[in-house]
Amino acid sequence: MRVRKNIRDLDQDEVYRLRQAFEALYADPDQRYQSFAKILLNDGHATRNDLDFLTWNRAFFWAFENLLVAQDASLALPYWDYTEPESIETGLPAILTELTYNDPNDPNTPVKPNPLHHGFGMSKLITYRETNAPAGLAVAKEIAAKALMMTDYPSYLIAFYPADVVSHAWIGGSLTDLHAAPFDPLFWFSHCNLDRYWNQWQQGYSDLGASSMPPTVLSAKLKPFKLSGADDFLTGQAVLNTSDLGYQYSD
Repeated sequence: MRVRKNIRDLDQDEVYRLRQAFEALYADPDQRYQSFAKILLNDGHATRNDLDFLTWNRAFFWAFENLLVAQDASLALPYWDYTEPESIETGLPAILTELTYNDPNDPNTPVKPNPLHHGFGMSKLITYRETNAPAGLAVAKEIAAKALMMTDYPSYLIAFYPADVVSHAWIGGSLTDLHAAPFDPLFWFSHCNLDRYWNQWQQGYSDLGASSMPPTVLSAKLKPFKLSGADDFLTGQAVLNTSDLGYQYSD
């Protein structure tokens, strides 16, 4: 069972391993990172009135986590909590904003570009950010808190969605462009927080909120994602319990 931690709580070794995994994906001659990011454009669910938004994205982030695990089996996808006090006070953690980092295991290149600072897309695209004053994230915190009070899945999704929009607008730059956003490594960490919040809301219901989900959402096929060895795609029902996908959150 993988444990997804707050990115601020990763120790030095975990941060190093995470950076190494992203470096390996960027350097892949088959451009697996870029090809995976493009799934959002080809098959994605990204609108407020799309009831498959949370289920499809849970499968999307889970599949990306598997890419990281393929580089290093000790990894799990961390989350950046844009609603926590430290984020509202200081913005992004330094491990996401530093231009370089020290690699103690490479004497030939001890100082390297930080692979968590920006990402690379197709056609020589490089991502960038234009973060605003950290206090602006307090709006996302208020929205998220109200959403957790909703008592059915559609209402929760519609209520929480603006919090995700606020985080995109606050980060700015590539995160405001659907064609560029998933190439930035920050996309995965901020959206892992989206999934964490939904998981938190689910814990208030013995059936994880399934009884308030339309049957069409539970049966919807979450293309192109499949369990290893499976013939058919994951469904909304299959992603309700994070433990069934092999992960849980640290809080």
